[in-house]
Amino acid sequence: EIRLSLVGSEMCIRDRLGAVRAYIDAHLDQPVTSQDLARVAGCSVDTLERRSRRVFGRSPRQLVLSSRIDAAREMLTAKELTLAQIADRCGYSDQAAFNRTFTRLVGMPPGRYRRERSTQG
Repeated sequence: EIRLSLVGSEMCIRDRLGAVRAYIDAHLDQPVTSQDLARVAGCSVDTLERRSRRVFGRSPRQLVLSSRIDAAREMLTAKELTLAQIADRCGYSDQAAFNRTFTRLVGMPPGRYRRERSTQG
């Protein structure tokens, strides 16, 4: 009986963190704070931080960044948008900040990423 409640509790945590991921994806173009995510998860910021690291191996902030960069990767390969438009749709008001973050996380600038992917298709 105790084991069942732990399994149920873990499932509830995963459901709440799934809602957090969905919220992030729905608000990529807007500022997303830890407080916003904690509210969605129904817990404190500290609890969200612990749960996120345990389940995803990442902080909530890292989840936001990776979701934005994943969306940018898709836009760079699938749509004819400018880099400035992609940066804006991924929540960056400054294209230079987008370029820095993308380069740090992907290992190359977004323009090069787009060129390399377009020659592969």
